[in-house]
Amino acid sequence: MEWNAESVLDALNDFERKPELNPLLEEYLQRIAKNGEIVFPWCKLKPLLKKKLEVVVDEFYET
Repeated sequence: MEWNAESVLDALNDFERKPELNPLLEEYLQRIAKNGEIVFPWCKLKPLLKKKLEVVVDEFYET
């Protein structure tokens, strides 16, 4: 999928209202992992990282 900052920002804003991971946000996290650039303010990213960490930890405990 091609990088589109506006789409990611829209997805982050939607995430604030309904905290569910979607493929675009997953791709954004992968992009951050590759290049270290968060692009958006930390206050937008922090809830997403928290949710992703919760999902990963839950999956870890299930296995």
